[in-house]
Amino acid sequence: MTVTLKDVAAAAGVSVSAVSRSFTPGAPIAAATRSRILRIAARMGYQRNHLAAGLTTGRTRLIAMLVEVDTDPETLRFVSLLAERLAGEGLRPTLLHAPPGRDPRAVLRALREHPPEAVVIASAAAHPAMARALRGAGWPVVQALASQPAAADAPLVALGETGVGRMAASILLSRGYRHLAFVGGPAVQPAIRDRWAGFRNLAERHGATIAVRFAAASSYAEGRREVLDLLAAGGADAYFCTDDRLAIGALAALRESGVAVPDGAGLLGLGGIEAGGWTGIDLSTLAPPMDRMVTETAELLLAALRGEPVAAPQRRFEAVLVERGTLRPPAARPALAAE
Repeated sequence: MTVTLKDVAAAAGVSVSAVSRSFTPGAPIAAATRSRILRIAARMGYQRNHLAAGLTTGRTRLIAMLVEVDTDPETLRFVSLLAERLAGEGLRPTLLHAPPGRDPRAVLRALREHPPEAVVIASAAAHPAMARALRGAGWPVVQALASQPAAADAPLVALGETGVGRMAASILLSRGYRHLAFVGGPAVQPAIRDRWAGFRNLAERHGATIAVRFAAASSYAEGRREVLDLLAAGGADAYFCTDDRLAIGALAALRESGVAVPDGAGLLGLGGIEAGGWTGIDLSTLAPPMDRMVTETAELLLAALRGEPVAAPQRRFEAVLVERGTLRPPAARPALAAE
């Protein structure tokens, strides 16, 4: 049988409002009385209805996390870690499917049914219209993993995408590769275009030749297909794929074509997904500093809930090289600067 607020009040010999105040931070009630009521409630197995309490206090503790159902593995990992962190802060994260192009009005209607206190948009795709609509409706919004903020002062946590491209080119050049290939996801995505710009800029400055392909999707099948096409056109001696799933498909294409990795061709991915480290794959990759990005997102969100101004609302991070078996060792000369 469900234990109610009235049951706890009767057992403690206090009013229902006293029990309610005991569960409300900052509410006026003696510390000893609060402690006694909470002990009795715990012994009885009372579970507070946060949504019902929110109708009274105006604080639902809900945090809406807008994600795409078919998103990439690294975004799912980010969402999982962030939800765990927010729950540890006493918040109640809830997921809402919001693919690119979804009408912001439909999202607003869904959120108003169970109003959150703030919203996190966790997506590598740009959602500036969605973020602007949510901010206009009065909700604090933090964008995570996107390449473009909704506004100049909009909180954002993401990789520095142009820097990721430069870093990839620097690593390949430092290993002695000079005929490079860039295999990106869909060119309509701003993050992909930024990575390509950074990669091309550094590679061309150091005299490398570059072949480029933009896949229809960031998938194993597309990575395999694009690299098979590149090999039919003469190939390259190193490939940078903007997603580990593309890179694993590229690895299959290279092996099918008899190209030895890493001596015949180097391969570098991006994302740091678990499958990249599996036996038989052993993919060298650039990984987002996920723990730091989760921490920064949570801190921006908590500051927004407290109404505190943030001096630098946009936080961009460098990727970290995960060295495995698809790149040959660095050349004897110093690595090229990625700046």
